[in-house]
Amino acid sequence: MIKKLLYGVVIAAGLVSCNDDYTDWSAPQHNDPETPMELPNISVQTATASINVGELEDAGTVNVSLVNFQGDIPENVQVTDRYVELVPTAATAAATATVSIDASGVATVADLNDAVVEALGDNAESVQYNINGNVFVKMLVDGYATCANVGTIQFAVTPKVIPDVPAAGYIFDTEPVLYLTGSNYGWGGTWLPLVPVNGHPTMSWRIVYLHEGEEFKFAPQAGWGNDFGMSATVTDNAGMNPSGGDNIKVGNAGWYMLIVDNTDGARTVTINKPEIYLIGDTWGAWDAAMPDAMFEIPTEESGVFISPKFKADAAVRMHVAVPGADWWQSEFVGLETGEVDFRGNGGDQARVNVKAGQRVYLNLNGGGALYK
Repeated sequence: MIKKLLYGVVIAAGLVSCNDDYTDWSAPQHNDPETPMELPNISVQTATASINVGELEDAGTVNVSLVNFQGDIPENVQVTDRYVELVPTAATAAATATVSIDASGVATVADLNDAVVEALGDNAESVQYNINGNVFVKMLVDGYATCANVGTIQFAVTPKVIPDVPAAGYIFDTEPVLYLTGSNYGWGGTWLPLVPVNGHPTMSWRIVYLHEGEEFKFAPQAGWGNDFGMSATVTDNAGMNPSGGDNIKVGNAGWYMLIVDNTDGARTVTINKPEIYLIGDTWGAWDAAMPDAMFEIPTEESGVFISPKFKADAAVRMHVAVPGADWWQSEFVGLETGEVDFRGNGGDQARVNVKAGQRVYLNLNGGGALYK
């Protein structure tokens, strides 16, 4: 428990330790109070002793601190904000950083992770760090802005650190049989190859980032001729909201998996979520498209697809799900040299051995793989 007293515009020690430059103090809007005003008693305690961000959903929340107000808050006191200043005890810590909390001490997972990574700097890793947290409360007292350091919490946190994955390029084990071009590719200036589905000569797939308003279509070669778009039967299972005349126009930006069947007279374009899965010995199961084996899907075009942690030391296998095809028919691998290697119609690929506890990070906006 701590008590703070406010006399006129003079602040007791500890009340002005916030970063903001409160101009209200130099230009007060109210008369100075004639008698001391007692602020509410505030107690601080750690709510969650250990937090592993990698096991939580970014959109979720986590209780990083409990800030309890004891007794009634005087009518002339308005609490405007609460936050925790994070001070890692690691020798490599770069700086302090802050994370906002609500009245119950709750912060979003994403905000907490961003603040921890910022405080740790470039040397941050996905390992456990001990954190000291200085809890601050911002208030208006008779219209005067002030801020109090109301206590310190301690907790351990394992941040989710997403490494930079350089674009090393793509390798196609067999020649593509279908290509994509459109408004973002100079309408034929660039033809993006799709990946053949092994044993299905008319089928191809590709995971791509599509922009709102972007238009595209397909052709069976890297050039014009026999091209098509909305003339095919288009099925949207991912909320892309396609429209258009002949070209396919993107309604909602995001990462998508395009599955195209170029059967003459029965062409189809299926738009699915860009789901990638681990399978095999590293995952401890050979069942395809297991929900808990799915990679984390980025929201930004520059984002990285992140696998679950490998469960065993073994050769990594990964795949996407193509309806009507076995998992190995849409298999690919990230090479140790950094390229993304698509099997296509080829045979077994070169194996890449990984360690339990590692993940693979995929850059599908240029082609890149990193094991860490």
